Amino acid sequence: MRAEHRRVLFFLLKAAVVGAFLFWLARRGALDPRYFAIASGGLGWLLLGLACLAASISLTAVRYWLILRMFRVRQPLPFVLRTEFAATFFNLCSLGPLGGDVVRLYFMARSSGKGLAAAGATMTDRIVGLLALLLLTLASLALTGVDYLAEPVLRDAVVLLSGLLAGAVGLALTAAVRLRLGRVAAICAGGAAAAAAVTYSLWAETAFGWSVAAGLAAATVCAGGFQAAFVGALLRRIGRWGGFGEKLDETLAAMSDAAGHPRAIAGVLGLALVQQAGYVLAMLCLAWAMNLPARPDAGSIFFATPLTFILAVLPLPGAGLGFNEAAFDSLLALAAPHLAGGASLYLFFRAWLIAVSFAGIPFYLFERRKSRSGGPTS
Repeated sequence: MRAEHRRVLFFLLKAAVVGAFLFWLARRGALDPRYFAIASGGLGWLLLGLACLAASISLTAVRYWLILRMFRVRQPLPFVLRTEFAATFFNLCSLGPLGGDVVRLYFMARSSGKGLAAAGATMTDRIVGLLALLLLTLASLALTGVDYLAEPVLRDAVVLLSGLLAGAVGLALTAAVRLRLGRVAAICAGGAAAAAAVTYSLWAETAFGWSVAAGLAAATVCAGGFQAAFVGALLRRIGRWGGFGEKLDETLAAMSDAAGHPRAIAGVLGLALVQQAGYVLAMLCLAWAMNLPARPDAGSIFFATPLTFILAVLPLPGAGLGFNEAAFDSLLALAAPHLAGGASLYLFFRAWLIAVSFAGIPFYLFERRKSRSGGPTS
């Protein structure tokens, strides 16, 4: 089968999966066209929600711009801002391989001539954003979701998230210790933290401690046991992956250098928390703007939204269209059993986010036209 035929087939399969999810949601009444009308007095909430969406995309661009500077990729902030709007659009609308990270990397690499550094910055930005989302999710569960941890599925999800968060935080801290004090100090610090988590698990008889201990142990092995270029060197030994291994080697080395700025990393992490919280606030404003049977309270939105955003990280067909709506509907029903229309709310949020991010498409088309004509990007 030719490559273009395979691409068409995969595109049709993804479209079929998305269509099946939406059809299933419509059949069970989770998607109701009546809910998409603007409620009486809801116009102000709609405008505030759109402002929150635009602000969150802008804060993402500022975060990416700061991380690019850590990697010595100097780009004007307006250029990065326009790129981020276009990238957000493709994150939500692309059924093919062109995602938001591809758009960002393409423009940053082409305009700066530093492809490997731009790749390292894009990977770091993705990690920082995911870490902020994990922190926000655990905060939402701690503040609003404690009563729901009796649900086995939700409890298992929190255990997994705790391990991932511990691994991410542990990797950042042990890497910083290694850069300043050496490998032995990093291994000792990470091992002591993992041992403390195991001790707590034995004393409290909880699965959360074991998950945290596993995450810390994995972080200690990665940061203390491996050289930054270990994976790249391994791939270089494999013939057909040699070129990729060499590029990955340099990218990991650039990320290792950037990790030597813990205060800057902490700053962009704080900015990422504010940016993710802006999306949650936008969801609340749009919920109050819709013609839902009952207005959801802030606690239920704060509980359901970050958990659904975690699922949105998964590489699902059509940016999770249909799947994420179903997940949000279930989580919102768990927090507020009397409330209907969770899937409609998430689709409403998605549609307006697409509309706001569409502001970056004229820039994308203009830059693509310039690149095909051989001219430099902005």
